[in-house]
Amino acid sequence: GFKLLGVCFIGFDYETLNKDLFYAAYEESLYEINAENLRLIQTEILGIKNDEDIVHKNYTLLLSHPDSAITQYVNQNINTYFDVVLQISGETILDDESVAIAALNNSDLTVEHKHSYISALRTTIVRIKEITDNALWSPLLDADIVQYSERNIMDCFSALKLNGSLISYINRCN
Repeated sequence: GFKLLGVCFIGFDYETLNKDLFYAAYEESLYEINAENLRLIQTEILGIKNDEDIVHKNYTLLLSHPDSAITQYVNQNINTYFDVVLQISGETILDDESVAIAALNNSDLTVEHKHSYISALRTTIVRIKEITDNALWSPLLDADIVQYSERNIMDCFSALKLNGSLISYINRCN
């Protein structure tokens, strides 16, 4: 029934808050996806205590609670969410590899967000072929987060031919 109101909470004062109202707003996704609300929901509802993880591994935390209302809400509003995550991460994202792959393979996420995410990502991608859009391969190679292997060189060579990104990648390693 709440949806008809079109209410969307920008923030919550958790100390003085009516907890029932908070949980109802959470369950019905009647809040703005912003840094403050993400942190509050992740600490109070998902029970996450590690602030570093909230800052640098936010999407990994959410995907570890796949059935939670927040994860479903975020996945329906993935570009708004990534605006926030890229802003709070301080240019350092440490998502698990499987989560990074899922983000980069998400067809709803804009190319701009994917490029910004790659720039901030510090996680090693073991097999570049796991990233379905090979237009992202050169940026991944340039970010120096692809594990060095003959298999990755061959996959890149067959898809990209010998471009500057692949040459630099080959030259960086023994």
